[in-house]
Amino acid sequence: MLDCQDQDDARSLLGLTYQLAATRLTKLGETDLAWIAADRGLSAVRPVGDPAITGSLFRSVSHALLSTGRYQEAVRLTTDAADFLDQYLTDAGPELLSVYGTLLLGGSVAAARANDASTARTLLTAADEAATRLGKDANHLWTAFGPRNVAIHRVATAGELGNIQVAIELGPRVAGVQLVKPSGRGASV
Repeated sequence: MLDCQDQDDARSLLGLTYQLAATRLTKLGETDLAWIAADRGLSAVRPVGDPAITGSLFRSVSHALLSTGRYQEAVRLTTDAADFLDQYLTDAGPELLSVYGTLLLGGSVAAARANDASTARTLLTAADEAATRLGKDANHLWTAFGPRNVAIHRVATAGELGNIQVAIELGPRVAGVQLVKPSGRGASV
């Protein structure tokens, strides 16, 4: 029989497995299945209360919404998830900061695609604050998050918003930099 810690560990691993499935399913274009996987992952980790894994699953749902063109829903989920995670940020470790920042970056792209420049800037600023706290580029919980990823997303969102001059001005700051790339991750975001 499993003790409480073993049960929590098993639930956390199950949640991460569902998160991986949701990520892969989204890349395969199976966004409905990705949504189901992320939802089941959230149900698995809810009793554990691990904000980093919970945030990672929220990130997967937001990305699935973004991938299907449901930009406003992705922004809404991002802001709701960020509001939920805010309570854990005071003493956040690198995993939670990375998950939180990556969630915000995805939301900034969704906001830009929804033509909501103000929200895109707000989310980028919050992601930049998380990257500053993290202090370096890293790959906690498969996020490839840090200051460089924020800089890349600033260029991307400027382009999405049609601010080509801004994207051109920001581009040299990220051109040619060595990027942290998680193994098994393709070129698409």
